[in-house]
Amino acid sequence: MAENKQFQSVLDFRPQFENIMDALVPDIQFSYSAIMNNATIQTYFNMICMEYYGYEYFQLLRLNKLELKLSERTLNLTILEIVYNIVTQIVARKWRYSEYIAYDMYILPLRIKKYINAMNYKFIEADIANNKRVLKLVSQPTRIITEEIIDVYHDDKINNIIYQFRSSAKEDLEKKLALFKNLTLFVRDAEPLINQKLGIEFGKAFIKDLDTLDKYNPSTLNEKEKKHIMKVIDDLFNINLIVLLYMSDSMKAGAWVKIREAENRRLELQLTQKTIEEANRRLQAIKKESEEIKKIATSAANIKSKSSSKPAAKRK
Repeated sequence: MAENKQFQSVLDFRPQFENIMDALVPDIQFSYSAIMNNATIQTYFNMICMEYYGYEYFQLLRLNKLELKLSERTLNLTILEIVYNIVTQIVARKWRYSEYIAYDMYILPLRIKKYINAMNYKFIEADIANNKRVLKLVSQPTRIITEEIIDVYHDDKINNIIYQFRSSAKEDLEKKLALFKNLTLFVRDAEPLINQKLGIEFGKAFIKDLDTLDKYNPSTLNEKEKKHIMKVIDDLFNINLIVLLYMSDSMKAGAWVKIREAENRRLELQLTQKTIEEANRRLQAIKKESEEIKKIATSAANIKSKSSSKPAAKRK
């Protein structure tokens, strides 16, 4: 009996961040090694690097203590920026090189660009000396917001979540909801900060919206839930990013602990006030009940007094 499996077009596949890294890092290293083992390419690298950056290629790396591989799945984006600019210039100038490395010269810039985008960076054009233009590495806005948080958590999960959410299609609600829930795990720690920075009323409404989305199951969404998610999820996601930025600032300023302590005091005060109000209500109820009992007792005493003061009926 054939296995019952549903297939889909490759155009509908959206690779996970981890898979992108696993595929690109070794491929970039392989192509880089292939072209840099070629003496002609090394000469070209030195010529263009001197023209653009003022130093020979390996001299530039030594001066700035740059190494390509930082970890098993992390490459130095600064080196990749240099390599991208030099390789694209060699190709654009149609300088000759061995046919054995032709494919690597073609594919390496494409792989570098994909890797840089996956890391939530991008290239922008920049002017240098002699009116020359190069591509310069810069952080995406969302990367700038989250880098400080990542340093605090010592984890790149937040950045991965943000990148995948941003790159998801608008209609891919199941994936967006799952990613949103993962980011919300970090944001929920900031409830005291939300109340302080954005107001308690806003904070309550925001947390309520998070709770609503948290109840939805990404794999079993009905049409009503999909409609609601499509309406609110992008705005809530942007608010989450603002909250992350607040978290970063408060952590750097050393105010995070103080904010949490202030929120705990506020909650304790609120609880105390509720306890006092409840005690007052009970006292009022007891007092009212006591007054009612007194009224009944007084009324009964009056009735008894009246009945005892009446003259006895004469016997016939």
